[in-house]
Amino acid sequence: MGFQFRYESLLNYRRHLKDMAQVELARSLEQLALAKEALGELTHEYSKVSTTLHKNLQQRIRAHELRNYADYLARLKQDITQKALEVAEWEDVVEQKRKRLLEKDKDWKIIDKLKDKDFQRWQTDRRSKEQKALEEMAILRHGRRFV
Repeated sequence: MGFQFRYESLLNYRRHLKDMAQVELARSLEQLALAKEALGELTHEYSKVSTTLHKNLQQRIRAHELRNYADYLARLKQDITQKALEVAEWEDVVEQKRKRLLEKDKDWKIIDKLKDKDFQRWQTDRRSKEQKALEEMAILRHGRRFV
């Protein structure tokens, strides 16, 4: 009969929890990347509009155009602040998910190491039984020759 680990279902369950934690971390990392990308786009837009405003200020610009630029830049600055907060929140979430994954991986490794130890013990026991059986057969054969 082959090796059967007594806690195989627990090992499978913990492996499943570890896999789910990996998926959650991957999703959080994806959301963080999207938020960082959006922040980068907003920052780029802000600098582009700011540069355009400075160029236009060197020339003649109408008051309502200046007001529009100022309003748009203020709105972009507000959006950048909000997006930076969102990025910080996603970074916290990613860190929590990473810690959770490490915890689940540790829980799984404990049971996996127990399985390895049990397997080694089973192999040692099986070899011992095989050796005893071979010795017994050798004794029985050797005993028949002398009779």
